[in-house]
Amino acid sequence: MNHLNGKGYSKRTSEIVHGKMYNAMNKAVILGILQRKPCLGATVKGMKKQKEIQFIDSVVIPVFLQIAYQNNYHYWLYFYGAC
Repeated sequence: MNHLNGKGYSKRTSEIVHGKMYNAMNKAVILGILQRKPCLGATVKGMKKQKEIQFIDSVVIPVFLQIAYQNNYHYWLYFYGAC
């Protein structure tokens, strides 16, 4: 877990790894391979990723619509209506 926290993985990735390791360690305790659960008390940390919205430049919209019209009329209708 410390390795994942230092590498900048997202919190969800850390949660998935923690869940898998927790279940594996529980099974090892049940099978008698381990005496205690090493994942007990581990904290899940992670970085929240900020998603940045990217907009299409208004200069390229006519070119985009022209290419959409040439390739597939149905897509052109959809994009034209969205603009």
